[in-house]
Amino acid sequence: MSRAMLTRMLLARSEIIDGTKIRQFRTENAKSDRSKCQICGDKIDQDEVRISRLDEDRGIDRWHHVHCFIVAAPDLDFHTRVENLQGFYRLSAMDQWRLVDAMEHRHECFDEEEEEDEDDDEDDG
Repeated sequence: MSRAMLTRMLLARSEIIDGTKIRQFRTENAKSDRSKCQICGDKIDQDEVRISRLDEDRGIDRWHHVHCFIVAAPDLDFHTRVENLQGFYRLSAMDQWRLVDAMEHRHECFDEEEEEDEDDDEDDG
């Protein structure tokens, strides 16, 4: 391993942006359809954009659907822009745009959840 590569790796491990340990998070297109979302439990389809939060204790990625991650981002200690995700610039331009757009419109995700909760309450009553 080159000295420059080692230096970059050490810097990436320590970088904190907007209170987010950026080394804990990355994004990519799913390599297969075997991973499951840690929020909803559904499988993540092959080639679908997914976001991981590293489980540092176990050293494994905990994958999420984009929508599920965005809703849970504050609880996952993700407080920065999706452009700061490792792997973001390896995504296609269209996937990058979709990810940025989803994060910018995340308040709509919360609105949808509230509407679903209200519908559930009405059904129970």
